[in-house]
Amino acid sequence: MSRVLLNLSSPPAGVQGGIARFGIELSRRLVLRGRHDYTFRSQWSADQLPPELAKGAAIEVIPPIEKYLQDLVRTWARGPRTHPASKFDLLFNLDSLGFATGGRRRMTIVHDIYFCSVPEMFSRSARMKERLIHRIVLGRSHSIVGISEATSSEVRRHFPASAARVRTVLSDSMMNDVIPGALPPGLVRGGYVLAVAKVLPNKNFGLLAEAFARIAPDFPDLKLVHVGSDAGETFESALAPRGLSGRLGRLRGIDDPTLAALYRDALCLVVPSLYEGFCLPLLEAQRFGCPTVFSERSATGEVGGEGGIPFDPTDVDALEAILRRVAADPALRADMVARGHANARRFSWDATVDGYERAIDDVLEGR
Repeated sequence: MSRVLLNLSSPPAGVQGGIARFGIELSRRLVLRGRHDYTFRSQWSADQLPPELAKGAAIEVIPPIEKYLQDLVRTWARGPRTHPASKFDLLFNLDSLGFATGGRRRMTIVHDIYFCSVPEMFSRSARMKERLIHRIVLGRSHSIVGISEATSSEVRRHFPASAARVRTVLSDSMMNDVIPGALPPGLVRGGYVLAVAKVLPNKNFGLLAEAFARIAPDFPDLKLVHVGSDAGETFESALAPRGLSGRLGRLRGIDDPTLAALYRDALCLVVPSLYEGFCLPLLEAQRFGCPTVFSERSATGEVGGEGGIPFDPTDVDALEAILRRVAADPALRADMVARGHANARRFSWDATVDGYERAIDDVLEGR
């Protein structure tokens, strides 16, 4: 039985971000299959992890990361001593901020490369630092896994020296077993357009805010609900000048049953992103029976597939027209729900874990 270190070093303990949730769930499922002898390395203590993972793998807890570049350099310098080939057959980085040394072989998951694809999100120094880290970690990984074909393509384009070692394993949602709860007060079924994500430049939520503001006078009972933080008041700044502040709902820190209810009862979910590494909200919405309208670019078009209506995320007129159609046509919405369910069946945790186990076997055998 091969000895595999599952390395999830960057997410802070207890913070349920997307990478942390994915890495922990993937690790739990790999451990349950029991094909290898696993160690799980992270900032999370055993009592913060799912019991199957905490009991089925050796747990290595690391201190909080204060300056990740310096910490990474120390990890790389110490890797051959702290995690040598005599102890680990594979060091499996569950995100890109991982081992570049140590172990007999190394494999790394890439979730996105925003610093290349959306450079305006980063300062020049931050871009240089991220590119350096990725060049070193990916350059010294024997296998690289992109979580979507779009992400794999971006890795090959921006890191051509590593292109031959890149493969794709599609992800899946962590909400598959969630039972929807009750809607937050003030919301009714079909009475709101939904957006889910922290507002960042790549999310392009200003386009959605403008499109909603245009259709709002013709659909006076319709609201726009945003789940996530919006430090720059992107939505409010577009709606307030038109007297539409009262039509904006803002939610943060909600639990999974509430999010599932929001998906289930929304008029539609809109994802206007310019770039995504995967886009879990799109898959989650389709699973819970929500009509989806999504950007045709990068991974959103790939994940959304035939399950909704794609659009050019630079064309506000196109999004406005789609929202008018969706709001006015119940038959169209029903068709979108049916197509969304069919599309979501392309993704499964069984297929995801199968893909990673094949990747692990291949890298261990030198393929």
